[in-house]
Amino acid sequence: MDKINPTYFGPTPPSVPRDVKTSEPAALSAGDTKKAVAKVAARPSLRRLMVKRGIKGKPGLSFVRTMLWYNITAIQSSGSSPLVSYIDVSVGNNLEVIGEWAALYDEVKVHGGIVKIQHKVGSFPNQPCNAVCVYDPLDNQPLAALTDGLEHSQHMLWAVPGAATAPLMQTRDGLITFRFEVHPVSGVEVNTNAAPGQWHDLKQLSSSGTSDGWLKFYAESSGTNNHVVQVVFGLDVTFRSRT
Repeated sequence: MDKINPTYFGPTPPSVPRDVKTSEPAALSAGDTKKAVAKVAARPSLRRLMVKRGIKGKPGLSFVRTMLWYNITAIQSSGSSPLVSYIDVSVGNNLEVIGEWAALYDEVKVHGGIVKIQHKVGSFPNQPCNAVCVYDPLDNQPLAALTDGLEHSQHMLWAVPGAATAPLMQTRDGLITFRFEVHPVSGVEVNTNAAPGQWHDLKQLSSSGTSDGWLKFYAESSGTNNHVVQVVFGLDVTFRSRT
């Protein structure tokens, strides 16, 4: 019988020296196991830390969502002319944004807003008429007629009754409320800044440098009397920082 070559099966594994003692690791006691589990449970996860600090999204970005309110000077018509006007929906119109918020965050995004309207007619008697407010994300071209406003997907229509010298009681607080949403408009650059519904750089923001659309108003002629409309609107915005 031929002798088997030991190198045929590969190199011989090293032997353990005789003076080295091998043993199994000691098992943890019940008390040590409870301490280890409690130590792991007491260590909060990154997600929990972010939620606790009010941070949403990926690490490195902090967000805050709030409402910014704007008080607009009364818009009015002259004599028996229809009321035709518009308001720029610019987050930079709020000086608080340019000052305090810009020092804390890098970008801002507008999601939508709420318009509160108080409408009255200068004197009576006046003839009944209708009025409309629309949100237009594309341009500030004035409404030519009431029907132009009704063609917009986001609009609010209300009636102006005769002899309406006092503010119209449309709701329990005496204000007409119109809610609108700002959707991203791709390919539309507004004054070299981001398009409506996109993120705006707060470092480049100015009161006339960015627009997220326009609020347009139209009221039919009320006879010999002028319309006086007080407007307050709030913007639903999110601030975020990249650092």
